[in-house]
Amino acid sequence: MIIIPIFSFLINSEGITDWLLFGAGFARCLGYLLYTGFTAEDRAEGQRLFVFLILFFFHTIFWVLFEQAGGSINILTDRYVNRAGIEMGPIRERTLHHAAGARLQLDVGEAGDEQIEPRTPMKFFYGLVQMAVGYSIIVWGVKVGIANGAGATSIPMGFLIGMYLLHTTGELFLSPVGLSVVTKLSPQKVVGFVMGSWFLSIAFAHKVAGKLGQLIASSANDGADPVAELTGFMNVYLQWGVYVVLGCAALLLVLTPTMKKWMHGIN
Repeated sequence: MIIIPIFSFLINSEGITDWLLFGAGFARCLGYLLYTGFTAEDRAEGQRLFVFLILFFFHTIFWVLFEQAGGSINILTDRYVNRAGIEMGPIRERTLHHAAGARLQLDVGEAGDEQIEPRTPMKFFYGLVQMAVGYSIIVWGVKVGIANGAGATSIPMGFLIGMYLLHTTGELFLSPVGLSVVTKLSPQKVVGFVMGSWFLSIAFAHKVAGKLGQLIASSANDGADPVAELTGFMNVYLQWGVYVVLGCAALLLVLTPTMKKWMHGIN
């Protein structure tokens, strides 16, 4: 029973949970993995662990932006997207996303049988590019919404659907291969720790996604000034969803040849 009040306290004490996640958890976890990689007796094992750390970073970046679907994008949809009378609450939006994902994941699996799927670093690159293109579409939609008068139904729903399509296909380049490649890249003696670190990257991403949502909320005014509010959405999505993600994708593309060598045959 004591666990409930402890967790309640942590939920309401954001400063403490930030320190636990970013300091005690994230920093120490990465520090241990770096130490293990540099001190590995087997050079190949150490290099594979470095590849994991690189993928860890880009995996986190992807989920930071992807998880806006459960926050700020819901607010944008509720206030400004023309849904043609269709109620698109969080549950319906996520259902739409996962239904599309299930169908597309089957298609990706069939493609894999034909031996045409790319190596893991390139899959992450494609996922990031599609994330950025998806945000480009919704930024375009916000601009159209402002031009249409920034009313309650000023953004055509097609922009939202286009964004979700790109984000869903982007997720399929990362999510299905995550734990599989983790177990292949990690040394046997720390495979459990490395798998736990992979889940930590998602937890860290959710936390940062909340901070990103706060940037948007700082410009939100509950519709009192729709143009200013939409401009706030547009600026954050353009800076983080497009520019930052494209920058990360470019960096990953540059690193890919080295990562392939360090994987030593692992795909």
